[in-house]
Amino acid sequence: MLKLDCPIILQPTAQKYHWGKKGRKSLVANLLGDFVESDPYAELWVGEHPRSPSTAIVDEAYSQRTIRLSLRELISRYPKAILGERVLGRFGPDLPFLFKVLSIEKPLSIQAHPDREHARLLFKRDSSLYPDANHKPELAIALNPVDFLYGFKDGPSLRQTFAETPELRQLVGDELAGKLAGESGAYTSAELLQQIYAAVIKAEKTRYSELAGALIKRIGDKASPAPVENLISLIAQDYGPEDLGIFSALLLNYCSLLPGQAVFVHPNVLHAYLSGELAECMANSDNVVRAGITPKKQDTETLLEMLNFEKQGPPLLVEPAAGARFPEVASYITTAEEFSCDSLAGSKVDLHLATNASPTLIFCLEGKAEIEAGKVGRKITPGQALMIPAMLSDFRVGVAGGRVLMVTVP
Repeated sequence: MLKLDCPIILQPTAQKYHWGKKGRKSLVANLLGDFVESDPYAELWVGEHPRSPSTAIVDEAYSQRTIRLSLRELISRYPKAILGERVLGRFGPDLPFLFKVLSIEKPLSIQAHPDREHARLLFKRDSSLYPDANHKPELAIALNPVDFLYGFKDGPSLRQTFAETPELRQLVGDELAGKLAGESGAYTSAELLQQIYAAVIKAEKTRYSELAGALIKRIGDKASPAPVENLISLIAQDYGPEDLGIFSALLLNYCSLLPGQAVFVHPNVLHAYLSGELAECMANSDNVVRAGITPKKQDTETLLEMLNFEKQGPPLLVEPAAGARFPEVASYITTAEEFSCDSLAGSKVDLHLATNASPTLIFCLEGKAEIEAGKVGRKITPGQALMIPAMLSDFRVGVAGGRVLMVTVP
């Protein structure tokens, strides 16, 4: 029998993708504390996703023995105690959310996450490429300045891009470019936008590479290229002139986040994080449909089938909202059912919070924090995480000169 009426220590896992920052330059590496200087530390995960579950450290109830087992196994043994009846009834015997920290040296792939219906179809069609049947709404919180691509441009912005980019007009063809130029509204018709995007990602490879080469040469001749033009040059350098991201990037909004700001990534919307470091809360899924800036498989037919061509223009950023009851708690409000995220920061904060019969993940980003639940207190420092089981009704959290993120099920 394991002692579960207390904060459970969780050990994060690391993902060493090529786009991550190396060694001490990486926030992920520094949060982990034990790293190889030459390795790229791209992502830190806390959760129970089967691809990389965290390790839970718990004590036996009637001895001094400490047990280490995966969080996934712990939940499978004690689902009601960890998840609670409400979460079990809504989401089944898995933790509904996954928490990550990203350290980005090079741009991630342009990608979209499927909605629930598409996720089920894709998993049934090819489980090796789409590893689960879940959707993946995602909240990304900037820890320092972050640049990213998000969603298709609206009508005026897209028409301006075509007017300024002859290579893109040639790739798409005179008929579609003429239809776009003839529109006058704030939004491009979804049907026309889908046709334009299809012309880009299904273009004949030799023609695509030829026009990409001309675009890259023209960018190279500029004294002060725009940020998206610098991105295009980088894509060509790393992945070659045939990469779909070269022209796709021109169709998308180039955006930035300041520290503390966040973006909520809706299903079926193209996006790509380009630089910076951020924390992510998401549904417990690893489903990705790629669309450029990658050598991996890009499922163009699936993209054309699933993408939301109605949603155009830059995203609405999610600003942290101070709670009325506890001003020190800033909440990121989204429509996600699987998670909610709060930031707690200050020089001397001591709060008593309810679990609402849901598991609560607490991750320390800065400084130090002390968590007490079930008459057991534990201290955490940057990179350390705790889980408050749903079986506990409440907990106390104290922060001294630091910041923690708390993730739970709303």
